Amino acid sequence: MKISLTLIFALALALMTGCQSSQNASTPRAEAEPEAVAEAEPAPPARERERRSPAQVTLAPENPETQVPNLRGIAEEESYGLTLMVDGTSPEAFQRSLEMIAEETTTEQYDRLNTAIQFLGIYDPVAWSGLPALYADLDGLTGEDIIERANEVGSMRGGHRQ
Repeated sequence: MKISLTLIFALALALMTGCQSSQNASTPRAEAEPEAVAEAEPAPPARERERRSPAQVTLAPENPETQVPNLRGIAEEESYGLTLMVDGTSPEAFQRSLEMIAEETTTEQYDRLNTAIQFLGIYDPVAWSGLPALYADLDGLTGEDIIERANEVGSMRGGHRQ
């Protein structure tokens, strides 16, 4: 007795489909309820959502080991963001600290910091061995300190920065 390959395939498919629907049906209701509760929570106001999601201040995905993070300030008025210290213990920590600074600075304030970091990434001898070395050297400095340092490096090069 020959069984056709099509018949075997159809039976296997029916068996797999039946197993999937029985697994879904056996899911306890208690496991499904937390999702329903999470959906029922009201969404936070737009500004609060924006502050909780630093990824929204990122303009393009980067590799912080090879490129200075490309961010923009999102505060509506000048704030204390440039007084926050950067964490240079790793490229990822550096990016996270810049994201926190961007959340507390205006676009104009953050542009000054970004320009200073970009400048140091090119002209500071510490950065010549790679951005992670620059980040480690900037560890613990505030945004204001970094801008000042870029101005000093610019002065040593014969020009002035800002």
